[in-house]
Amino acid sequence: MIIMIKLINVLLGKKITLTKDKSKLFITQITMMFFLSFVVIFCMNLLNQPSNNSKSNSKTENNQTTNNKNKTPKGKKRAIKFSTQWKKADLNKNIKKFAGKNSKVSTTETGKTIYKNQKTGMQLVVDKAGKYFRIQNTKLTGKRCYLDLNGKIPNNKIINGKIIGNSQAEYNQLTHFLFE
Repeated sequence: MIIMIKLINVLLGKKITLTKDKSKLFITQITMMFFLSFVVIFCMNLLNQPSNNSKSNSKTENNQTTNNKNKTPKGKKRAIKFSTQWKKADLNKNIKKFAGKNSKVSTTETGKTIYKNQKTGMQLVVDKAGKYFRIQNTKLTGKRCYLDLNGKIPNNKIINGKIIGNSQAEYNQLTHFLFE
């Protein structure tokens, strides 16, 4: 309570003392608490906004988001780390199979190319820097909306006649494909 009074004294530039009539002090405290809450929220919002001068997400010539330490695109880093477990597949064949001949082509801020079939919601997400692609069904909700080369969600596997769920690492392995 004394610390709060000292803080109010400093912020208001007034000397407030405890008297028998504590109603004035209580009203002042409530007012200051709202004011301080507003200041704290305002400052937190400022801290959470990205700066225009920030260099944490620099862009390379091919528009891939990079890590400043070694300027390697994130997709390429991901491929270097995990691609030994990924199958190879023909990109053009799968674009035709899943997105169709008249697919809408767009590019994300991170440099990925999207080939999307507007009618079916199927799309191929192509990371040229990492030299891999994924097949996504945008009409599915939830965490696992990427498909295998057969167009199925590889959620499960069969071991000794029993159906067992794939881990997230196994799922990722089955839904990433290196360029053939």
